[in-house]
Amino acid sequence: LLCGRLCDATTPLWTREELSAAIVCAHGYTSDSQEIIDLLDILCIDFSPEQQQLFMTFLTGSPRLPPGGITAVQPKITVVRKGAPMPQFVSTTEDDSANSLPSCNTCFHYLKLPSYGSK
Repeated sequence: LLCGRLCDATTPLWTREELSAAIVCAHGYTSDSQEIIDLLDILCIDFSPEQQQLFMTFLTGSPRLPPGGITAVQPKITVVRKGAPMPQFVSTTEDDSANSLPSCNTCFHYLKLPSYGSK
């Protein structure tokens, strides 16, 4: 048992509804953005529980969820468009986000997701 959930190779760490409730979209993304829909599909349908655990390690620095599961993660997971113009920063480089990898700030659970043309 891990955080109230049976841990085995077939039990997902979260449902789509739980993950959706744990995510805040900002700086170029909304919950209706295709990139967010694709992200939820990948994390909830395509990823195995082991891959979900690896994603949690990438995002938070910890492979385990807190008691209460993904919806208890604090601060909430913020997903922003990587390369989106930020009012506090002036950028002179062109947006090459489609060729870049996601990155994150683990302390704040801040995922910078490039805008990819496909899933």
